[in-house]
Amino acid sequence: MTLRKPNAVAYGARMFAITSDENLDNWGLLEIVVSQWRRMEAVAEQPGPYIYSLTRTGLHKIKL
Repeated sequence: MTLRKPNAVAYGARMFAITSDENLDNWGLLEIVVSQWRRMEAVAEQPGPYIYSLTRTGLHKIKL
């Protein structure tokens, strides 16, 4: 399923998208989520809409 940015805005979506140039297995995906968990919790308290790119090095807000 593909979510387009206008739909994210219209529905007030609050999303995190794991972005990586690597072909990650389940453990690689889990590593990214766990390493950014506290930042994700802080962001998740904000009202939507938003989409954040989630990487090993941080969270990056995607312009809607």
